[in-house]
Order: sequence, then structure tokens, then C-alpha cells
Amino acid sequence: YSGFLSWSGDRYFDIQDDYSIGMDEVNCEYNSWESCTFDTEDDCSHSEDVFLTCRTTGWKDRFTLVDESGRNIDSSTSQRGLLLFQGNTVCDDGFNDTAADS
Repeated sequence: YSGFLSWSGDRYFDIQDDYSIGMDEVNCEYNSWESCTFDTEDDCSHSEDVFLTCRTTGWKDRFTLVDESGRNIDSSTSQRGLLLFQGNTVCDDGFNDTAADS
């Protein structure tokens, strides 16, 4: 997410249990999604879900940020949201600033 302002891994929203964990062990060599590897099998819990605060002109096709009600967040609002990958949460194992900016 080019334009990320901050990220954290935690449990903030009640709706997190409504989603499966779909991405874990994210590792990016540099600020490009093409440099990233990840697992779709997880060994984490929703207390490790990734939240991003971004200000960007658009989202990548496979990622979405949602608010505490599960509604998509407008990418221009700089609002913190739960990061979803193809409709599932992203675990913070291995996640870092490089991954957030990819």
C-alpha cells in the first residue's frame, strides 16, 4: 500500500472473528508487492491481524481495508482499517514497514 502512514497488529474490531486468516509470514525484500512471499496457511490468531492507516489514491486489487462494521474504507480518508487479502485477514507474522508499503 503505497502511502501507508502506520500499521499495527492487534485485536481492535469485534468483526475480526467473522473472517478467516488468509495470509501469514509476509516477507518483502523491497517496496514492491512482486518482491513479497507469504503463506496462505496460518499459525496465528486474530490478535495478530494487521491494521493499516493509509492515504493513497487507490488500493491494490486483491487487498481491502474495512472499518469496525466491515464496510470498505475510502482510500483517501487516512482511516485505520483491518487489512483483508482476498476477503481474509492478514497475520502480522513477518509483516513490517516494507510489507506495509508494498
